[in-house]
Amino acid sequence: MRKQVLKVILRFFLSCLRDAFLYLFAAVVMCKYFCYIFDIGEDVTLVRDGKCFRFDDCEINPKEPVFEIQTKIDGPRWLAPGIKSCHRFSVNLDDCKAGKEETAVSLLEQSTGSTYCLKGIRNRFSEELVSNSQNGCRIKVSGRTASAACIIPDIDYKFTIALDDSGNGSNVKAVVTGNHDGFPSYTVKVNGKKVYKFKHEERLSAMERLAEDLDVCADSRKRPEHPCVSPEQ
Repeated sequence: MRKQVLKVILRFFLSCLRDAFLYLFAAVVMCKYFCYIFDIGEDVTLVRDGKCFRFDDCEINPKEPVFEIQTKIDGPRWLAPGIKSCHRFSVNLDDCKAGKEETAVSLLEQSTGSTYCLKGIRNRFSEELVSNSQNGCRIKVSGRTASAACIIPDIDYKFTIALDDSGNGSNVKAVVTGNHDGFPSYTVKVNGKKVYKFKHEERLSAMERLAEDLDVCADSRKRPEHPCVSPEQ
């Protein structure tokens, strides 16, 4: 008699657990395609003085290059593709070389996308002048965001951007070094031109790379390196 009661209780518990899982799965799928149909949470724009700023419809100031660091999931829909963070800032080369920390770097945008309708959390972005010289300067930037599904680790990056302005604005060179996670994809652009790109593997297990904090060595002069020999943490 006792065993029969336990079996009934166990069956009831497993039935409830199964139903809960099915309802949760259905809710996630509905939310996912609701986002897809109405295109919610994936678009980010750059706003300067209340106006949308694009590289293709304005004149670029050679003495004030614009940098963009973007994290994005590529691949099939079940990977929840789209932009996860966008970090844009401009650098005043004259103030940068003069060591004027307050005016050398100007923030333009810090924004995050969404994953299955869940907006990014634990967001933190920074940019600062760390050194300067007669011909250039070095900017340290970092970014962090995560899905509102709290069990998923953060998306992290830490970059150092070395600027060479020995041509006095005529031919500014930028070298990007640093570290980031192995997921998702990372792109660094200067005035709309791509200077660094890391593309994640398009498979579900690629998301496990988020747990390996800053495990990819980034260098715009060569291919990304994993694992890092001496990560800049």
